[in-house]
Amino acid sequence: MKQLPPLRLTLRQQRHLLQTLLLLILALPLSLGLWWWWGKHQSWQNSLERQEAIYARLLGMQAQQDAIAQTLQQASRHSALYLYPAQGEPEANANDALQQLRSALDRVGVQVSSSQVKVLPQDEALSYQRLELLLNLEGKWSDIQLALAALRDIRPLLWIDKVQINLKTRLQSANNQVEQSLGVELVISLYKAREQS
Repeated sequence: MKQLPPLRLTLRQQRHLLQTLLLLILALPLSLGLWWWWGKHQSWQNSLERQEAIYARLLGMQAQQDAIAQTLQQASRHSALYLYPAQGEPEANANDALQQLRSALDRVGVQVSSSQVKVLPQDEALSYQRLELLLNLEGKWSDIQLALAALRDIRPLLWIDKVQINLKTRLQSANNQVEQSLGVELVISLYKAREQS
């Protein structure tokens, strides 16, 4: 194998090589700094664009503040039709509903033989709490129909979950003019708003 001759550079070539290396060494931090600054600039630009979008949404919400307040009031009025207010104990709300229910049933001539209030545990995912009323009623079919129709006038609304109708007396097929006495078991739900935290 043939050996290569040693590389000999002239003084002028050595200076040019040193100057080139020096420029490269100086240019490297400068280019890294520019690259870092460009990345930061892009990040700031993206952040500014996001903030502009948020600001525009806030301006839109501020411009519609009266409409939003009106909608919230309307929603509050509508929720009052379906939910007992958050203030007060759930048992007190259930007993209040039970009293309204008893007076409505008394007006139509249906006798409440027993009643029970059941407070169900709160579900943290929901904005309301469910309460149950268990009622046993006795009366004639026409009175029971009037009683069920009277439930729609009670506010906040009551929801009938279960109805079981039992015949209290034997059927008298010979005389169909006599109304039969019925026993009715009702499971009624009502809902109480949860307090906002």
